[in-house]
Amino acid sequence: MVCSGFTDDGHASMMSWLRDSDRSSSIGTVEKFNLGYFDPEYFLEHEFDGEEEKAPVRHGQHVEELDPNAVLMKEILMLKSRVKEEEKNNKILYDALIKHEFELAFQDQLIEEMESKIIVEKMHNEALSCQLVEEKKKIEGVKVFSVACLSVAPTLGVVLFFMIEKM
Repeated sequence: MVCSGFTDDGHASMMSWLRDSDRSSSIGTVEKFNLGYFDPEYFLEHEFDGEEEKAPVRHGQHVEELDPNAVLMKEILMLKSRVKEEEKNNKILYDALIKHEFELAFQDQLIEEMESKIIVEKMHNEALSCQLVEEKKKIEGVKVFSVACLSVAPTLGVVLFFMIEKM
């Protein structure tokens, strides 16, 4: 018999379950065929045989818990506690959601106020830039006028400067 690298305690291959027709596995052939060990139809036929019988008591489990009503009541209590826990978690999440909504509303309000201030400042800057352009035009006009006057009459230029500055 060819063995894979994995063997059980009897040194039989751990992969021997793949060879259904091979009778050289560690499980006896009598057990195989008597119990329907490898026969899926046997499992399907006998799946619900022990349904009327009570399940065997597991380690750490009380006999009262095997009573169908007690089992159902226990499940109901577990579900009720789960519902309470979920409601508690939902309340915590809802409170956090409301808190974040208030923070977002406050931030939106701040953004709107800042945008309105920016608009006002832009309008103020435009007005100042218009005044600056007008002042530059006045200065250019004064320079042109003073240069023209100085070139015509150098002695009168001092007087003209005085007159222009008064304007």
